[in-house]
Amino acid sequence: MPLIDRTKIRDLAPDSLNFPLTVRSFKTFPMTKHKVLPSLLLIALAIFGGCRTVPYDQSGQSFAVFQFGEYRMLVNTTAPVAAAAVEKAVAQLDLFKTYSVVNKYEAQVLARARNDQKIRINVEEANSRQTLIRIRWGEGGDITNSKKLFDAIDANLK
Repeated sequence: MPLIDRTKIRDLAPDSLNFPLTVRSFKTFPMTKHKVLPSLLLIALAIFGGCRTVPYDQSGQSFAVFQFGEYRMLVNTTAPVAAAAVEKAVAQLDLFKTYSVVNKYEAQVLARARNDQKIRINVEEANSRQTLIRIRWGEGGDITNSKKLFDAIDANLK
């Protein structure tokens, strides 16, 4: 069994991985640094991403919510009826439907726009008389196109 030369021990890092001395500067960060960055990102997202209330009609009686790039609105119908209206609206706006699933209390439709933006529409029944429709147009959200899509959905419900 060869013996270890004690003069070469100083060339090895003190940790169990035995990195050479030149790599000693790449020590792991303390856990506090790993907690600070995500916390700062969440705070910045809450401040700058925020939530906006968007008036839906001219009278000011109905409002939609645009939060973190997602357009949300309640409609007075069940989820399967709203899902059928969503699929009609997707066809009317010349969007390419890539995925669609409809269950008793929820539905999801994925589509693509002509400029290859991904559109996700989630339909969730809030109670027996109201359904929440959530629209995300693109990665960051597009309020004008989301509103156009919701207008088409709402027109199909009437």
